[in-house]
Amino acid sequence: ARASSASCCDIVRFFSKSGELVLDPFAGVGGILLGAALENRRGLGFELSANWVEVFEELRRRFHIQDGDFVEGPGRTIDAELRQGDCLRLVRELDEDSVHAVITDPPYGVGHRPSGFAEETNFNMVGEDKDDFGGLPSTEAYLEAMATLGRELHRVLLPGRYAVFLVGDRYQDGEYQPIGHMVAC
Repeated sequence: ARASSASCCDIVRFFSKSGELVLDPFAGVGGILLGAALENRRGLGFELSANWVEVFEELRRRFHIQDGDFVEGPGRTIDAELRQGDCLRLVRELDEDSVHAVITDPPYGVGHRPSGFAEETNFNMVGEDKDDFGGLPSTEAYLEAMATLGRELHRVLLPGRYAVFLVGDRYQDGEYQPIGHMVAC
């Protein structure tokens, strides 16, 4: 799923408060982190792709926050960090009860490759990295990896706080797969 900067801000504002730490373990180019910065939250993200981290760092260098929007030139620095690497390894480096909200859009095109249109970018964001959740060999392997990550996120999330996963469902081999429901269970 792709989220606009306005919807990222809305989600961040709903599940966290000013000054709190928002974690996105599948950050991509940092949409949730940028939403967190606009809403005066601290953002921390993890991303496998060095290219996406580079894009995010370029945004941080070029833009600042002024009057609730991103501007080139003077303004408040974007208070967010995007660490390159495997989310399972990186989340284990965080202290217990140190995160106020987890908001993420994980890969969920497991076993799906584009089937006719090069423009199918929503499904075509699977790398060859062995740690890429979207490249796992089966839905079962994906759900197991998500359960492992879920336990680690529960460990770092403050009691009574929220973990929000933006997950879409899929059809695979003609069968409906309620991935969002399966991840929640």
